[in-house]
Amino acid sequence: GGIFSMVVTLFLYQFVTFSSTSQIFGVLTLKDSLSIGIVEELGKVLIISYFISQLDVHHVLDGILIGAAVGSGFAAFETAGYIYRANAQLVAVAILRGWSAIGGHLVWAAITGGAIMIVKRDHPFKFSQLLDTRFLVFFVLAVLMHAAWDWNITILGSNYLKLILLIGLAWIVVFVLMNAGLKEISHLKQQSHS
Repeated sequence: GGIFSMVVTLFLYQFVTFSSTSQIFGVLTLKDSLSIGIVEELGKVLIISYFISQLDVHHVLDGILIGAAVGSGFAAFETAGYIYRANAQLVAVAILRGWSAIGGHLVWAAITGGAIMIVKRDHPFKFSQLLDTRFLVFFVLAVLMHAAWDWNITILGSNYLKLILLIGLAWIVVFVLMNAGLKEISHLKQQSHS
């Protein structure tokens, strides 16, 4: 899933242009960051949707798990690329990517995977379900968190503080989805006993 989502993302990047500030100085504008968030989250969602459809799953927790698997694979390949290009900063990049992985692609994809299942439920997957407001709210939230992650802004002068706050926010959203998934399982359990 990680490889496929990376391939889809690289294809989608063919339709995106970045600002000259980004290309010359490596500084991402808000527009650049939003473009990255949309492209990468969309690439993962398409592959998550494929696996959800093929595995014919029916529960929110299934979607969270599939999303997390795709997101972690994506993150592994992206991190390998960052480390490959890091040169003298290799150790610093590896450490940053390592500790921050708990709140990046894995969690954002888990959010969208769970959101797909909220709209899909027991029905066969259809791409029109991705236009459901219940899915779009979570998808837009994942895109915005991703964009804020990449955007060259800090909180109180610290990029690390920004990342820590975004990790906390992402996990709050995952816990909300996990709670919905556990309630769903509890409801199914009660139905089977009656």
